[in-house]
Amino acid sequence: MARPHGLAIFICDILPHMPRNRIVVGFIASALLLLNAMVHSIVGAPAMLQELRALKVRQDLEQSLLAAWQLGGVLMLLAGLVCGHAFLRAWRGDTQQVFTPRVIGVGYVLFGLWAMLGAAMEPFYLVFVVPGLLLVFAARG
Repeated sequence: MARPHGLAIFICDILPHMPRNRIVVGFIASALLLLNAMVHSIVGAPAMLQELRALKVRQDLEQSLLAAWQLGGVLMLLAGLVCGHAFLRAWRGDTQQVFTPRVIGVGYVLFGLWAMLGAAMEPFYLVFVVPGLLLVFAARG
């Protein structure tokens, strides 16, 4: 079978092997996603609720925002698990699954940059940019 080239390599992730150092970077990025998810939900949710209560927002709005916040935490957790699984498979020789961490990484970078631009370049949003860049690096073709 002929080896794809150009954009097909990015889409199909046909790699004969993947350097172990990039897989380790992928594990580190996955761990950062998991850590961020826990901090987001365990520390961030109560802090957000405290701010909302100080502003005296309606109870239904408070609950809706909390639900959306917790959904974000769950999705971050799932992204970390999916990426960790993909890099575990890559460690075992199956590099067909690295497209997903690459897409998640690009999404994290784009979201982090968008949030930074909307918040006068607040460096806090590097918590999205850095793991995203690590994922993109680790999963590159």
